[in-house]
Amino acid sequence: MAPQSSPSSPRSAGASHSLARLADGTVMAWGLNSSGQLGDGTTTNRTALTDPVSGLSSISLISAGSAFTLAA
Repeated sequence: MAPQSSPSSPRSAGASHSLARLADGTVMAWGLNSSGQLGDGTTTNRTALTDPVSGLSSISLISAGSAFTLAA
């Protein structure tokens, strides 16, 4: 099920993946996932938004690096 809220600040882009923190504190991730940087437990690339990253809630900061993601 796709999230009902829309992306809000901040957004972050790594070398080949992107992140968006939603207004409800969840995080969306999409793009290249060869190192597991999307945080979904797979290495499957995602070209479209689907569900928020499982296990992340009340997130206030996000950062995407070359092949990694940080969320706090």
